[in-house]
Amino acid sequence: MPLKVSTDNSSQYELRQIGSQDWVHVKAMVPAIHAESRYRDSKLSIEKVERLFDDTLQNKNQCCFLLWKKGECIGLFAGIAVAHYFTDDVYASDLMFYVVPKERKTRAALLLVRAFERWAAMLNCVEISVGISTDVETEKVAGFYEKLGYKRNAIGLRKEI
Repeated sequence: MPLKVSTDNSSQYELRQIGSQDWVHVKAMVPAIHAESRYRDSKLSIEKVERLFDDTLQNKNQCCFLLWKKGECIGLFAGIAVAHYFTDDVYASDLMFYVVPKERKTRAALLLVRAFERWAAMLNCVEISVGISTDVETEKVAGFYEKLGYKRNAIGLRKEI
């Protein structure tokens, strides 16, 4: 059942976990998500993303939330919860986070992150890890997370081969 969130009388958001009927909406966003990702120079495989979508529908340790505003899908947050290899404690991590550009200075990102946090808490996760790999306003995005209580704790490096 969708969770409706209203910010004021003139703008209404609807937030929900994906259902099988939502592939068409996710598929429509995938090219833009890919274009902003660190994988933008690699060939996009819609089929692989569709398999991830299908896996998410079947796996209680994966989630994907869609956010709607006035009937338009404006963002998504996908994540996973797994036990760490040193412990039985469960940790949640983001897999994909996207808000359409025209909604990036609104409450959209906050609503999606909070939904993921509630989901992780329901699975008794001990920690949530998120990453920023798009090179799109990286410091502003990091500041957004820090305002929500996240701390910088890792350095990511890569080398093309």
